[in-house]
Amino acid sequence: MSSKKSSPLRFVAVLLPILVYSLFRFSVGPLLPSIQDTFSISVAVSGTLVSVSSAAVGIGTALSGYLVSKFGEQKTVFFGLIIFSIPLGASGLIKNFALFAPLFVFSGLGGGLMTTPTYSIAAAMFPKRKGTAIGFVSASYNLGGFIGPTLSGVLLNYLGWQYPFFAMGLIGIVFTIIFQSNLSGFKTPVRDASVTLSREFRNLISNRNILVVAISMLLADFGFLAYVTYTVQYFGDRFSLNPAALVPIDFYFGVAVGIGGLGIITSGLIYDRIGGKVTAIIGGVATTLSTLALYSVTSLEVAIVVVFVVGFFMNSFWGILSAVAQANVPDYSRGSAVSFVQTVAFVGAVLGPVIAAGLFGSTVTAGPLLITVTLPYAFFTVLMLALYSTARAKQTPNIQVT
Repeated sequence: MSSKKSSPLRFVAVLLPILVYSLFRFSVGPLLPSIQDTFSISVAVSGTLVSVSSAAVGIGTALSGYLVSKFGEQKTVFFGLIIFSIPLGASGLIKNFALFAPLFVFSGLGGGLMTTPTYSIAAAMFPKRKGTAIGFVSASYNLGGFIGPTLSGVLLNYLGWQYPFFAMGLIGIVFTIIFQSNLSGFKTPVRDASVTLSREFRNLISNRNILVVAISMLLADFGFLAYVTYTVQYFGDRFSLNPAALVPIDFYFGVAVGIGGLGIITSGLIYDRIGGKVTAIIGGVATTLSTLALYSVTSLEVAIVVVFVVGFFMNSFWGILSAVAQANVPDYSRGSAVSFVQTVAFVGAVLGPVIAAGLFGSTVTAGPLLITVTLPYAFFTVLMLALYSTARAKQTPNIQVT
């Protein structure tokens, strides 16, 4: 590590790619109704667009493991930031859905490339506090979730739906410059030359714990994307709110996501004390019960309170399970392990919104959300409880490669 820049400054730079990605991801739900009206598309079509975009993120996540092996984490993140920011900003200029959709989807590819390697960079910076470091990375996602809906809601309300896209593209370019200037000299462990990508992939899929983590992430991400895509719209349909009344709901939703950043950091601290399996199970149980309550209550005021509880717990799974995956492989395979489990998780991200959209009728109702949000979190919790072996994880060699 270069002495010219302090670890804290570099670590802040590591948080920026996920921060700008989350500005986009959490803004999609509030922006969908205006996009639907502008291009005259249905809820099913917009849900499919979100799912295809998530598929592109998954492709980027999968490619990141290969690009990291060729170019390193830093260059991979840099490429991803460029691919994400420019098409996203340009999509705000488009008046035709046939042109808007490809730009929207292509930006997702950059999102996958730029976010996944940050987890292994964070772990390399603070090897004795991996859970806490990765917790802060994931918490930056929630910080963007706090800022994104509010920022996009204001720009949407006063200027139009295009301006959130302009803003996020510009922020992405600024973050690219900051990231590149601060991370250019940082070095992470490299793969042993004798370990090929195909061999490393075989090692990952033959590791039972890695498979359990990957499937758990798939289930949780399935529920999470269905939640963030349709919960604001659910409030509008369930409680008969007009567009103006949805503006404060956007704000409350953003606050809930911001509170989730505290939950993620708390989970990271717990991870460093009691391990990832128990931490993941605690978060899974809490999310299952709180989303069950959210889609069952009949009072708007109570539902808003429950959203804050859901926000605290819901997104902790991503960072914790990414850290758990790294605990089951040698140091030089951390990037590949995270890439693998997050790629599998994005299958859930693709399926969640489109399956939920297919279950809805003309309005967004509670039943499909219980099926696509609450049940997947319950299944993920049971899977980690029943099949993940802490003894097997402890036996994994922690090989240092220089």
